[in-house]
Amino acid sequence: MRGFREEIILLSVSKYGMVDEKSGEWKEGTTFRYVLSNSLLPVNDPEEENLKGVMVAKTSYTSMKVFDEFNLPVPGVYEADLKFTVSSKGVAKVEAKNFEYKRPVVITDIIPAELQNLVPEGEKKAQTPVEAAAPAKGGK
Repeated sequence: MRGFREEIILLSVSKYGMVDEKSGEWKEGTTFRYVLSNSLLPVNDPEEENLKGVMVAKTSYTSMKVFDEFNLPVPGVYEADLKFTVSSKGVAKVEAKNFEYKRPVVITDIIPAELQNLVPEGEKKAQTPVEAAAPAKGGK
């Protein structure tokens, strides 16, 4: 089936190793978990009755070498090739491959600009990841 290139948010990259319960064979590989969007802004789709928020998708490779060679920032916004396939049971599936790093995920990807200034007086305002990781001024 045909595919296209799209920005996604790559949430995690993990490796796995386990014994297949049916065959008894050792299976190992790398799993990529991602959101099919370049933003985590609130999703409020009035036509969606069974989901609030975003669905996390995953793609797996049958090689741990993929994990060992993946040295880019996670989470992050990536461009990926998305390919749609249909299983023998007629289930449609989208698979992401060829991840290309674009930029870090920043607070503006998560909180809409119009809501960022609505922090009640006296409460701490949202920080960028860099600000949050920096040591506090004036001591510990």
